[in-house]
Amino acid sequence: MLADVPTFFHQLWNKGIDIWAAIIASTISAGIVAGIATAAWRWNKRRDLRHEEQKQHQQNRIAAEFAEQRRVLDEQARQRRLAEELSIFITQGKEIPSKHAGMQGLICLADLWDTYLAWLKENKLEHLPSNLAILNEYREWSRGLRGGSVPTLPGLTQRSGDVVSVLRRTQLS
Repeated sequence: MLADVPTFFHQLWNKGIDIWAAIIASTISAGIVAGIATAAWRWNKRRDLRHEEQKQHQQNRIAAEFAEQRRVLDEQARQRRLAEELSIFITQGKEIPSKHAGMQGLICLADLWDTYLAWLKENKLEHLPSNLAILNEYREWSRGLRGGSVPTLPGLTQRSGDVVSVLRRTQLS
């Protein structure tokens, strides 16, 4: 019967095996839990990054829409301003025959033309197709107006009408 009773060393050995089995089972359980937690963390991180990317894309799209709206409004305001300034040139061209006679009228027309050319350049309109055609055809017009003979009122009115008709052909955009 004594042979059936395990010895002290045998009991110690069995206890050690039980401890090692528990350690291995705990390690495997902890590894499984850590693997699941890591997989969940990575999935959550990817989901958050995707959400952040979509949010930034939406913010960029909204900013681009606002910039486009601002650009359109600025361009419309610029077009209105240019149209108003051009109408002032046209009005001045129409009024020259009634305010000035003879050579003084021609000089005023020439000054108006020079001011118009400077206005085109200042507003960067000289390279638009219609304006380029006007500049190529009438660039030296003011010199011709200044150097012409003293016109009669119908001649001044005709030249003023020519200037006004050319001014009306100005392309603003």
